[in-house]
Amino acid sequence: MYVFDTNSLSVLFDNFYLARFPSLWEKFDELLLTGRIISVREVYNEILCRHRDTRLVEWAKGQREFFVQPSVEEMQFVGRIFAVVHFRALIRKRETLEGTPVADPFLIAKAKVDKRVLVSQETLKPNAAKIPNVCEHFGVQYTNVGGFYGDGGVAILTAVGGILRPKWWLGGCLRGTEGMPPKAWLGGCYESRGDRF
Repeated sequence: MYVFDTNSLSVLFDNFYLARFPSLWEKFDELLLTGRIISVREVYNEILCRHRDTRLVEWAKGQREFFVQPSVEEMQFVGRIFAVVHFRALIRKRETLEGTPVADPFLIAKAKVDKRVLVSQETLKPNAAKIPNVCEHFGVQYTNVGGFYGDGGVAILTAVGGILRPKWWLGGCLRGTEGMPPKAWLGGCYESRGDRF
């Protein structure tokens, strides 16, 4: 069971078009309908605020039930996150001044309370107030889109017809593979026709 961050949904919608990856989206819809993947209301708000006129916005508007409101227990856990002074930096000054939505503490709380894996493209950085740092502090499991595919989503990409291979999903190196999304998608490495990306 997974909870998705805005940046991970953006990776999916920006890199995997329905016409090219129909089986991926069929499986994604199945996981969505069974509740294995969800997100939080603040992710919906971030999408509307930051991703104007994209496929992701169009999809999100039709999937309001995917973006759940926080429970009382989750709100209490958000309080625990902000009790750690350093983690108050999850909400940057600019976001406070502009009144823009911030989903990070709600995502972490949802993952902790419901024992879900948080899927985010953020990376662990020493002494940072980032999702992976907060997750490590509170014992919350997290991964990125590549880890999601390598763990719970294997069936999604095997149905695509062999364009993507398991070694690559897990962040390994693979040479000569066509049809790969950008390196930043996994944070891993790959080579195509001898060129290093």
